[in-house]
Amino acid sequence: MSRSKLADNSDAYLVAKRVQPCGDLCQWRGSLVIPLRDVDGTLHSLQFIDAQGEKKFLPGGRVAGCFFALPDSGTDSLVICEGYATAASITDATGLPAVAAMNCGNLLAVATALRAQFPQRDIIIAGDNDQFTENNPGVAKATAAAKGIRARLAVPQFLDTATQPTDFNDLAKLEGISTVKAQIEKATTPKETDEEIYARLAKLPPAQYDRQRQSEAERLGIRVTTLDAEVDARRPSARPLQGSDAGIETITPWDHPITGAELLDTLRATYRRFMVLPAYADVLLAVWTLHTYIFDKFSFTPFLAFPTYFVARARVWQKHAGGTHATLVRERHYPWRNERGGNVSAHRVTATRPAPRRMGHVAGGNTTRHSERAEYRVQVQWRLYNLRRRRP
Repeated sequence: MSRSKLADNSDAYLVAKRVQPCGDLCQWRGSLVIPLRDVDGTLHSLQFIDAQGEKKFLPGGRVAGCFFALPDSGTDSLVICEGYATAASITDATGLPAVAAMNCGNLLAVATALRAQFPQRDIIIAGDNDQFTENNPGVAKATAAAKGIRARLAVPQFLDTATQPTDFNDLAKLEGISTVKAQIEKATTPKETDEEIYARLAKLPPAQYDRQRQSEAERLGIRVTTLDAEVDARRPSARPLQGSDAGIETITPWDHPITGAELLDTLRATYRRFMVLPAYADVLLAVWTLHTYIFDKFSFTPFLAFPTYFVARARVWQKHAGGTHATLVRERHYPWRNERGGNVSAHRVTATRPAPRRMGHVAGGNTTRHSERAEYRVQVQWRLYNLRRRRP
């Protein structure tokens, strides 16, 4: 950011979208630079948009739950949308502050974070109308976000779809900002089923649930004690993982195609950013991290072994120089989370194949008897300190 300059009206992308620069929007080497921050204002990543509109994120940066916010007085309704151009068009048309979550897959995370910061504020989710894409992910994700935080929902409707428009910026260019203003003001709260309400409330922290239980019970027409019972039945169990399945959450596919090489480069850059590693260790960790998301497709899965002296050295470096363990980096940026909120062991992953090929440990629970190990168990130990001797 220090090497960039504040964006001006001459930026090619802004000219094409017919919007003005706002906030700390910057320019660098011909690209628009959009800083992404969390609700505390901490900078986590950047989005780069070139003159052709191609978008890329800073490798290794965090996007989930981060956003770009246009100036906000803190009192008006808050609009959450996908891209910067859409946010700028909405603010220009309505005068309301807008937040750009960058893509539809990030709407719920951003909306959840902002709802926690503004429990009583009127929030509008302005989704993209991806009517020319199968299953319309823009509307689906925006609806889920609106239901998830009890927000209003606005989706652009077009008189002419010959150019395949999708968002409120397209609507502003085709029909004018007055139409954008009218459609945003007509935003409505999507109807939830009782089951969706119970599930949403079950995800809330206890304090936040206490503030909402009375009004939610009145809206549902039931007693508060009945609502408490329904919500408690859907809260994750706090029982330990010992002797039980890990309950790894289902991974939701991204809403657009991802290049495998770029994904591996991002993983590799993240480990390099936070750690001092032996040669090729970043490649090893990137490949191993990627494998953990599809390990159930393999008959066998390797261990990731951290020899004692390597871990000890990492701890010393962390204490004196601000370093980080590989396990901490992995859990921070690429967590496995089960329904009870616990971490699956970073050292071992148990394949979901039936015995005799099942192997390893989950959260310290031995799933293979000692007598079976010699015959059925395959251990592939990657020793980070010895990588220099194994160069391809």
